[in-house]
Amino acid sequence: MEPLPFELIDLILEHLDELADLQSCARVSRAWCAPSQIHIFRTTSVTNGTQSSRLGVVLNESPHIASMIHTLAFKVDSQLSAVCASAILRPLEHVRSIIFKNGAWTWPGDRPHELSGTLCGPLARTLARNPLTSLTLDNFSLSNADLQDLFASAPSLKHLVVLRFCSMPFDNRPLNNTATKVSLEDLGMMLDMNSSALGEWLCHPHCIIDLTRLRSLRIRYNPDYNGCCHDIISKMLKITGQSLKELYLQRNKGGTVDGIPWKLTDNPSLESLTLDLTPHVMFTVQFYPPRWLQLMLPRLARLRRLKKLVVYAIVMDCTPAAIMTADYSDWGFLASLLGSESFPSLQLVKFLIPRPMEHAELYEEVVASVMKTLGMKWTFELSVVESGHPWKEDLHQA
Repeated sequence: MEPLPFELIDLILEHLDELADLQSCARVSRAWCAPSQIHIFRTTSVTNGTQSSRLGVVLNESPHIASMIHTLAFKVDSQLSAVCASAILRPLEHVRSIIFKNGAWTWPGDRPHELSGTLCGPLARTLARNPLTSLTLDNFSLSNADLQDLFASAPSLKHLVVLRFCSMPFDNRPLNNTATKVSLEDLGMMLDMNSSALGEWLCHPHCIIDLTRLRSLRIRYNPDYNGCCHDIISKMLKITGQSLKELYLQRNKGGTVDGIPWKLTDNPSLESLTLDLTPHVMFTVQFYPPRWLQLMLPRLARLRRLKKLVVYAIVMDCTPAAIMTADYSDWGFLASLLGSESFPSLQLVKFLIPRPMEHAELYEEVVASVMKTLGMKWTFELSVVESGHPWKEDLHQA
């Protein structure tokens, strides 16, 4: 019997999601083995020491598999796993995306900065020899000088995500500014008291990361940290300037919300704006849409290219009677603000409620009917997001 063409085998494998199914296909015949391995190892995830050791053995016994790994997700939680990760990085030559997560440090154990130091050199060499376009560092601890060296040889890097980063103190080494700068297109980061030095490094004129061509910026920030978050984000918005097309701001703490303090005057080319500012604040139906949004919109610069506005807000569970008799006049005021000449290109306004809500379908129906009578030129959507904030997952997809 004639073997199936490679193209047909590959097409069949594209429709298989389960690892067990792909492993079964790899055992069919030699003709199926190689294409099955491509799909098995294309995205490789290592979450513990056992998996790390197993992957190391596989790469030693079958070196050709290293070229099949395009995405590597690795969790390190000990010095041994960091050493294993370094060994696994060594043969990789075609990887395009890496996600490194430092596991939670518990005593006795290795501190995050010790694991980060072990991985810094091997990771820098991997960035230099691979067509790597996406990197995520979660719970890392490095000095600014180490960061400068890490990205000094990453010409193809376009997407960078830095989560729960802790800057190393007492390192006054000067920044090496002789290497070619890395022009990012997408940056996601958490900004708090531990990562303030990271933000200052990104805004430093000698920083190896070039933000002047950044198209997408996603920041989760803590507004209560001595105003440093405000200053750093202001600098980043100024540096990105007209290149910025997409901005996602998530407020990390509850309390009184007054919108965002930035008028976005330096970002006239902004096309998408997402505001996730109320993670712990409850609004009743009568106060929906949020007052802070109505007060904030007139303060914004004229975003004449803005096409999409997404707002997260929380609505308290209500009875059907309360939903039917609530005052929805504020929706008309919001529509008038967004229908002004400040937003002539607006195409979509989306409200997301990131929590389970009783009678959600009735609430969506009532609000949609109210908005329909206002005759807006843009499309309006309102939906309840049962799973919570998707941005935390989106960060890892960069």
